Order: sequence, then structure tokens, then C-alpha cells
Amino acid sequence: MSNTTVAEFASELKKPTDLLIEQLKAAGVGKSLPTDTLTDGDKQQLLSHLKAAHGTATGERKKITLTKKIHQRNQASRRHGQGAHDSGGSAQEAHLRQARRGRSR
Repeated sequence: MSNTTVAEFASELKKPTDLLIEQLKAAGVGKSLPTDTLTDGDKQQLLSHLKAAHGTATGERKKITLTKKIHQRNQASRRHGQGAHDSGGSAQEAHLRQARRGRSR
């Protein structure tokens, strides 16, 4: 990191300058004008403050795992290589399949 003005740093971060100045003040960095120069230490102090404010100061990342619930019938069908709607379970469905086969012959 190099020395930049508050306005330049805000532009790099794609943040409004006023918001950055507020964050700097909250972090204890005494900058109040867009033309004030920020040192690497100022930037590091801001980063440490923001990490602490957002709960990531310890360096540990919370792992979030998303699972998709699948209907039990769909799971069974997928295990047997059949489509989700073609379970082939009832006698009536078997009868209909036989009737269709008989028509196509």
C-alpha cells in the first residue's frame, strides 16, 4: 500500500468519500478532509477496525453449508436410474405400460 488521499482511497474502494471519512473516524484515524493523506498504518488501522466491527477479527471464517432437501420418492427414483415421476410402483401403472406396448407392436 502507498500513501494516497482519502478521496483517492474512497475511489479505489468504490465508496462515497463521506462514508470513508466516517469509517476512518470510527476507527480512530484522524482524517476529516478528502485531501488528507492516508498512510499504510492508517489503512491497516481502518482494516482492523472494520474486521472487529464485522466479527472477523479472529481470522476464523464461519463455514456455512447449504443442503438441498430432496423428496424421498425422487431420491429412490434417482438411485434406480428412473425419472422423478416414473417410479413404476403401482399395478395400475404396470398395466398401462403393457397396454401401450401392445399398441405399438
